[in-house]
Amino acid sequence: MQRIIIKNFGAIESADIELKKFLLLIGEQASGKSTIAKLVYFFKTLPQALLEHILSKDYKFDVQNDFQTFVEKRFLDLFGTKNFGLNGSVTVYYPFVGHISVHALAQGKIFVNNNDFEINTLAQKLDKINNSNLTNGLPEIGLETIIEEQRKAAKTKNLWTIISRFFNSSSIDDLFVVAGRNSTVAYSEMFELSLYSALQKKIINPENSTQTIEEFLMSKFIERSAKYKSELKKYGRIKKFLEAHEIDSKTIIPKIEKILKGNYLANDNGEFIVLPKRVVAVSDASSGQQEAIRILQDICYVLAKQAKSFRVIEEPEAHLFPQAQKELVELLAMMVNNNTENQLIITTHSPYILTVLNNLLFARRVVEKNETLHEEVKSIIGEAFWIEAKDFAAYTMGRREDGSHFCQSIVDEKTGLIEQNYLDTVSEELGEDFERLYALHSKNFRKPQ
Repeated sequence: MQRIIIKNFGAIESADIELKKFLLLIGEQASGKSTIAKLVYFFKTLPQALLEHILSKDYKFDVQNDFQTFVEKRFLDLFGTKNFGLNGSVTVYYPFVGHISVHALAQGKIFVNNNDFEINTLAQKLDKINNSNLTNGLPEIGLETIIEEQRKAAKTKNLWTIISRFFNSSSIDDLFVVAGRNSTVAYSEMFELSLYSALQKKIINPENSTQTIEEFLMSKFIERSAKYKSELKKYGRIKKFLEAHEIDSKTIIPKIEKILKGNYLANDNGEFIVLPKRVVAVSDASSGQQEAIRILQDICYVLAKQAKSFRVIEEPEAHLFPQAQKELVELLAMMVNNNTENQLIITTHSPYILTVLNNLLFARRVVEKNETLHEEVKSIIGEAFWIEAKDFAAYTMGRREDGSHFCQSIVDEKTGLIEQNYLDTVSEELGEDFERLYALHSKNFRKPQ
């Protein structure tokens, strides 16, 4: 079981969160949702980052001495020291390999605790790769450059196998879908390239800049968005892209059309939304359409490529009508269900997101309790969108009246659904002012006796 335990980091005084396939974080602004999501992203992407780091060092990586330095530098490069409490610590547990924990002090010093036995095992395996020629099975070709490339490819494959097993993580496709993602849609391509170039310079030379994790994540997101635009341009329409990858689009395309209010089109002239009576450039589309388009592209990419994926999506509801939020959440559920090892974290302010997810959980529960209702339930909510309770976790966070921070689960342990009391509380808060106004109105406008 994976979990993250946080103490005195940023706005968070204490949090103990179980990491399941679906993780929902809801709370008011500045309550720590994004901080938790970014910390999970840091640990979940360590395997890929370690692989890239070792490759950049031409496999010359001393695990015993370099692992501490690698994790420390990556952590400080992303988070700096501004989020550290006086005794701040962040801990992530990985099943079967003990745990890796980062203890951050106010001075900015990082201590990486890990299971010594597992680190020794990792070191031995990497040494074996470094000392091996890995030529067995390679063709006898006189071209030394080709042989060398094949040797490197074999080394890299073996290296990734060892690292992913060490971290017990096979996810090879990760993405943090940032808030404000319309910046990759609303502005000109020249502006986007300029922003990306500036961010890359700060990432490559962090010692000469004040790079933030927000800039790092935005850079990665811009890079991925450019990839999506380029690939979709080959097919023109999302439907053709899905069908070319043998994905049934009958369920997906109608939902995309409901969200965008039209069809997506990409060509050499740019990106467009084809509406019933006109064609609109995506850069001129509504804020809701702009916020949603990159998420929709990513969903289709994950489905088409069948990649083992880890995603964080900040505020998927941004600028969307409740019905569109429903369609989007169902597509996200479909994406995660596509692979047993896919994982999704959503940060949100929207009670509608809670309601949609609860319906998807309840659909699965109804069928689990009575299989004869399977077809009837499926006619209401498609089976591809159902969520199993064992795969779902949800937490609310915020501050109490005394100023203390809280982070607590809102999932009912017996039903696996979001607690009805929490949903009722949200509704009551929304209706409380109306009830008070109505009582005042009734008191002052009574008919005379």
